[in-house]
Amino acid sequence: MAQFRSVLVLCFLGLLSLTGCASSGSGGWMEMSPERVEILATSVLEQVDDFYIEEPDLFELTVDGLRQVAENHPPTQVKVETGAVIVLVGDAEVHRIDRGVQLDPRLLGQQTALALTRLRDTFPEEGAPDLTELSDSFAHGIADSLSLGGKYWPHRQRVAIREKLPLGPGTVNASFKPSVDGWQVSSILSIGLLESELISRGDTVLAVDGVPVQDADSAEFLARLLGPVDSPVTLTMLTEDETTAVPVTLRRELSGSNTVGAHHQGKTLRILVASLGRATVKDLHAILNENLGDDTKDYLGIIIDLRSNPVGLLPTSIEFADSFMAEGKILSTSGRHPDSHQHFSAARDQKANGLRLVILTDEQTASGAEIVAAALQGSRRAVVVGSTTFGSGTIRNVVPLPNAAAISLTWAEAIVPSDYRLDKRGVMPTVCSGGDATTGEILTALRSERGIIDWATRTRDIDPKDAEAVEAFRALCPPRGDGADISLEVATAILEEPGLYEQILALDERSAQTAAH
Repeated sequence: MAQFRSVLVLCFLGLLSLTGCASSGSGGWMEMSPERVEILATSVLEQVDDFYIEEPDLFELTVDGLRQVAENHPPTQVKVETGAVIVLVGDAEVHRIDRGVQLDPRLLGQQTALALTRLRDTFPEEGAPDLTELSDSFAHGIADSLSLGGKYWPHRQRVAIREKLPLGPGTVNASFKPSVDGWQVSSILSIGLLESELISRGDTVLAVDGVPVQDADSAEFLARLLGPVDSPVTLTMLTEDETTAVPVTLRRELSGSNTVGAHHQGKTLRILVASLGRATVKDLHAILNENLGDDTKDYLGIIIDLRSNPVGLLPTSIEFADSFMAEGKILSTSGRHPDSHQHFSAARDQKANGLRLVILTDEQTASGAEIVAAALQGSRRAVVVGSTTFGSGTIRNVVPLPNAAAISLTWAEAIVPSDYRLDKRGVMPTVCSGGDATTGEILTALRSERGIIDWATRTRDIDPKDAEAVEAFRALCPPRGDGADISLEVATAILEEPGLYEQILALDERSAQTAAH
């Protein structure tokens, strides 16, 4: 398999990654003292300064942290003057931090501790926040202000999860985001849950086992989902197109489990991948060994269905792609930190014996699934069919903090084998089944040696910050306008029609050679 030399934990993070990626730290501080606030503030600023993909302005980050404190704890105010930031309670000045200390996170941490301690001591006694609340608000403000993504998990939230773990590591393998009514399902992460159709993207969880979760924070909500594996959990759901709440009883699964399933369609093996978790590659290999073994003559090919696959661990994504590649690049990463410059290549141990591959993508294919699609497409190991993917091409690392909290930071961008940046622009398929073309129209074009997106168009690099260029690129192969699902039909026809698959790859090779000259 591909070799990994990173000394850091690398994750593409979904909401449920809290228990899976964040390290436990070196012991928690249940109560914060001024000295501990200084250590925490300094550590947060140092981690951003070291790992964040863009060069930060530490003074401005400190201002952002203090503004979050003011927002969470009125009547605190933050006033920025030339060369200084002033913290006030009402109209009374509490502390002033001079911009001259901006290059030293230790001095900024020291000044922040003084500001938060004096704020606590000056605050009206009724409802006065403690240093834990103030320092958590400060860290949240810094993480939330990072334009390319950051997340802070306070110690108390992580403890809320761990306190539930003795009840069992089972959960609902889905990701959620807060909504007005509760917690909305943003993606389904297991095959069992996906194929049960009991819940869907866009549905909203109003209650868990009868307990309303409208006002629950992420830690409390996730903790309520935890319990013994295979134990029942009842979610009161409001479907996306209904006004009546209905109870839905699910069985808890091990977090990150049951992510791969197989379906036989004649002489085609369709592998459905809901997410790329810790056990995905092991399960994939078991499916390949069970269905293929060393004899692939009875199969026309494999369809790898990555549609609506939203999240994946980086090592798993690399190993998944490597499972189908004999050689070639899989991924490069690049950022400011020296360890962010990494290169991953195949290790000549593919499991499918060169069997023809078609990958299905859509606009919800994201993160690790995009790495897989881009690697197999770029090496011409697979034909990609569908619409342009989501464009989640930045990589985060999770760093434990001295108060046993954690912060995740975007530290690198993904560069695929065809030498384009993945972020925002996504992976454009070889054969576009998006837009409004019919299956027949697509196949007719392919048979006449047309119908693929040429290599130069598909692989050109787009600046992720150029919103207009990103939009124009993605519009070349948009989602289906009519909601029809024809990608599987097109993929099956490509594998079943003699010579068509090879013709597509040959046409793609010619377009690459033309672009090179």
